[in-house]
Amino acid sequence: MSQWTESVIKIQDFGLDGYINYKIMVQNKNGIYFFVWYPDSLDSEIGDVLIVTFSDFGSDIYWEVITNPKNGRESKIAKILQVN
Repeated sequence: MSQWTESVIKIQDFGLDGYINYKIMVQNKNGIYFFVWYPDSLDSEIGDVLIVTFSDFGSDIYWEVITNPKNGRESKIAKILQVN
């Protein structure tokens, strides 16, 4: 297992999706868009750079934590979905 971080840009904010998770859209360094769901507020704005911590287990890559470096807030990632 290894861990690493990458920056993403917050493109859109959907607020609370249901009662548990916040939902945002981010863009990674390759220009790919993802929806990201997480339970704890990051207090971030559109255009902010956020940091994602990844882990790999064999050939599987997991999005573990998303962090707002402007205020130090972070949250475990509940779900991600690539936007087609």
